[in-house]
Amino acid sequence: MNLWFRRRQDLDAAVHRLAVRSADVWFTEQKVYDLDDGRPLPVRWDWDRSLSRPREEVLSAPESDTGVVGDLYPRVYSRLPDRSHVALVGEAGTGKSAAMLLLLLAALADRTMNPGVQVPVWITLSSWNPRERRLRDLAAEAMEWLVPQLRKSSVYGPDAARRLFDEGRVALFLDGLDEMPKRLRESAMTAVATDAGHLRVVVTSRSGAYVRPMAPGRTGAPVVLRLRPLGSDAVADHLTYGQTGVDRPVWNDVADHIRTNPRGPLAVALSTPLYVSLTRRAYDRLAPDHDPAELVAVYDPVEIQEMVIERFLDRVYPREPASLHKLEQHRHDAHGGPWYRRRRARVRGSIPARRLSRRRRQALRFLEWTAFHLGDGTDLRWWQIPTWVDPNRLVKACGLPVALSTVTLYLLGALTTGERDMVMIIGALMVAAGMGAAFGALAFHHSGQAGSGPSGIRLRLPTADEASDVLVHGLTPAMPFFIGVAWVKGWLAGLAASAGIFLLGAFGGDLTSGGEGGLLALWSQPLTDGTLITVPRSYRGDALRTARVVLTATLAIGLVITFAGSIEGGPVLGLRYGCAIGAALGWLLGLGPAVVLRLTPFVADRRLSLGHRSFTRHLRTAHQLKVIRQAGVIYQFRHAALQTHLRRRYLAATATGQHPVDAPDSPVQ
Repeated sequence: MNLWFRRRQDLDAAVHRLAVRSADVWFTEQKVYDLDDGRPLPVRWDWDRSLSRPREEVLSAPESDTGVVGDLYPRVYSRLPDRSHVALVGEAGTGKSAAMLLLLLAALADRTMNPGVQVPVWITLSSWNPRERRLRDLAAEAMEWLVPQLRKSSVYGPDAARRLFDEGRVALFLDGLDEMPKRLRESAMTAVATDAGHLRVVVTSRSGAYVRPMAPGRTGAPVVLRLRPLGSDAVADHLTYGQTGVDRPVWNDVADHIRTNPRGPLAVALSTPLYVSLTRRAYDRLAPDHDPAELVAVYDPVEIQEMVIERFLDRVYPREPASLHKLEQHRHDAHGGPWYRRRRARVRGSIPARRLSRRRRQALRFLEWTAFHLGDGTDLRWWQIPTWVDPNRLVKACGLPVALSTVTLYLLGALTTGERDMVMIIGALMVAAGMGAAFGALAFHHSGQAGSGPSGIRLRLPTADEASDVLVHGLTPAMPFFIGVAWVKGWLAGLAASAGIFLLGAFGGDLTSGGEGGLLALWSQPLTDGTLITVPRSYRGDALRTARVVLTATLAIGLVITFAGSIEGGPVLGLRYGCAIGAALGWLLGLGPAVVLRLTPFVADRRLSLGHRSFTRHLRTAHQLKVIRQAGVIYQFRHAALQTHLRRRYLAATATGQHPVDAPDSPVQ
């Protein structure tokens, strides 16, 4: 009985922690959806009677069949019976994800007063294969991303995330059914109906991609709410809201045109929250080349939408020098850190406009290149970017830092030990460079090649079984060296010679990409989960892991070889070669995707003109400018329409041989 009460208390604490972390994440991310201005667009919904049960059978009190998304929680969600499933469907850009986010935030806010409200858990469906993975496991992973301590039995009990799912303490908010392959959508909805029949579920999908579950399960048919396009009055009111000064008359003229032509091309083009939001951002400061009045003269809604996206990109990545300096400030803010903020204050206004313009072009080219390589996918993982370049060139690039560190350490060792024979030094440097390049190629393949996930290091004591495994991996290759050298030179020499081999085996394990059996594998922690792990943290954590491994191997192997050399007459040999050999072995064990990504710009096709700047800076800047959105270490473009537009720009540039941002005034593609 005491154990049962303890488990209940553990789950109560776990669900409270999950609610707190979910609120922290999504109240911050709402700014990407433009929901942080306190005035969301009045998107209307209709109860779809053709796909849903009659409203009278679901809701006890009589209500209208229509409403606005801001009232979804009090009018629909909170009044539905437990185990109800809701589908938000609509055309592209109608604000389905934003509506679900408003619903999630309202549920979290209500839970502060009513602890019995199920904690909403946001899950992206684009990469889910319901035929290979259960929804229960997908939900547990999402919860463990928010609260990594759910994995620890010592904190919330065994299998806490799955127990929260099984006991109905959470609600599933499933985004992007239409982003799944068509062949999997029916299986996905059936899995939702059967596996999550005891939970509240909200799912978003485009109208044409939504499918009803084959097995309704315990919940009956889902409640389907269809989001309608914005009315002309709502669009006009939102465009003129907050406009002052000389901007207001121009926006009033545009708004009047929309009101008087509710079925005109401009009203049709701006009938979704996405394009209304992009329009306000694209023309937030009037200029001769950024005047919303130009939209009135276009008679094709698709062309208007393409123009709005193009102007939006021109606004967030501006051309004029004064705005370019503000973009550089965004880049420094995105990079973060007090040193960068102080540096930004010092260099403000001192960077030549030509250099800033080149950085702007490189940032846009990187986004277009990224959109092209994502194809129909949506999830961007930074450690997979190196897979987009020629692997043969990337192998050679990985040999560069290894060769450079090996040569530098040998040269320092030679100068320290008083080596003056230049022929000897040059010959040894050539050998060190060749060895470094070879070890760089080996390190690239040892790390799992391009695309392996980032890892950090967390020191801990191994268990008895793990310690036994580590000793086996260290002693197995070291014993032959010890026996052979001890037979000829004595046991002390054998011990010195085998110590380095033992350290390499104990630390690196079986020297495969996973390094199974070694301390490095035990101490390595994936940096792809945890709500506090963002792109900068995962990138820096992986780079720091590589630096620690290289430094540890350099010192350890260097000291062992120095000690071994001292037995044979002096430590000169060890000091001269030991650290260089240790660095090469350290790169072999510790090369991670952060270093590989940093080398990727140097091997990308020069015709792309991506520059040599870090790709992660481009990603962080784009996120701050609301071009992409972020969920932990995964990025997505703000909307599929933006990704498609950038991909078309890339294809057009590839076909013509001229990049669209090179032109003084880029035409709409």
